[in-house]
Amino acid sequence: MDHPAATDAFRRGRDLERIVADLFSSHGYSVTRNALVTGRSGARHEVDVLGRRSDGLVAQLVGVECKHRADPVGVEVIARARFLRDDLGLTQVVVACPGGAGPAARSAAVEQGVELWDRDELGRRLAAAALASLDPVPVREPALGLPREIGGAAAADRLRSRARGPLGALREHIAWVRDAWLPVHELPMDLARATGRRRRAVEVTRSWITYEAVTGSALAARARECPTEAVDLGGAGLPALVGAPKIAERITRAFERSRALTQAAARARHAAALTGDLVPDDLEDLAVGDPRTFAWPVTVALLHRGEVQRLAVLDGVTGDDDHALAGRLTMRIAIVARALGDDRSVVSERDGRGRDHGDPAGHDAGEP
Repeated sequence: MDHPAATDAFRRGRDLERIVADLFSSHGYSVTRNALVTGRSGARHEVDVLGRRSDGLVAQLVGVECKHRADPVGVEVIARARFLRDDLGLTQVVVACPGGAGPAARSAAVEQGVELWDRDELGRRLAAAALASLDPVPVREPALGLPREIGGAAAADRLRSRARGPLGALREHIAWVRDAWLPVHELPMDLARATGRRRRAVEVTRSWITYEAVTGSALAARARECPTEAVDLGGAGLPALVGAPKIAERITRAFERSRALTQAAARARHAAALTGDLVPDDLEDLAVGDPRTFAWPVTVALLHRGEVQRLAVLDGVTGDDDHALAGRLTMRIAIVARALGDDRSVVSERDGRGRDHGDPAGHDAGEP
């Protein structure tokens, strides 16, 4: 089963390899992508980008590991790069990571002589257009989701009314309103519980739990699949930054550690993580099935009061405010704003009629 988030991540990873390879080629290197090389240890390595250059006196051999992830790379990536350099006898090894590196990984890179190219460093070396092509793209496929019940001018008016408050006193200004699609992962889970007076029997039930793919947070648990249908995904989409496999791995690890650890505090911490993911913490066993990804309609508004900004989110199915999701998306406000943009389908609060001053045609919020 193909998943759009995984497909897009793969595409962007290949784009990063291509761009880095072109950069080395422009500096006189002979470049091989996905090079298979046998090291001194006898191990066979695949190097994302391998560049060779000789000035007739000294030969240089540089390997680049391309890690295009939403999260910063960790120390394991640095350790792998150092081993690659030592085993292959590379002159230098580089980790290209637009998503950045964690503090421990940065310290390890300095100590072990691994060069890090984060987004800022890549920006200094690459053309702006090339770097922009590495950004996550809005969800477009699959054309599977929940039909939008409220959106456009009606949703914009509802958000505008709530921003003004019950007495009409303007509490916050709306910079723009936009209909969008939220990528959602649905994970089926088989939940095994002990039953009976002596708890010797085991009863298995199935639950379908949905997680939004921007931050990976849980949305709802259901006793059956979410009833999706073919929908038109024209318009803006929020980026899928967290894949279903990562969520499944997180849940499985928390369950295993909640059972294996002996310290009560540690077990309680992982049990709480399961509860936050809407997974019961009283299970005997847990199995996560094959996920599916679909789109959930929302309307997003950027509100500000002085220098303080936040996002408001209206559920496009129920018409309810989703304060929890709005809070999580506000923590990613720059990514969300870039994904939704500020084009002619933006609704400006300044004219109060659901029309943008910059668009003489006066499109409603979220209208493609």
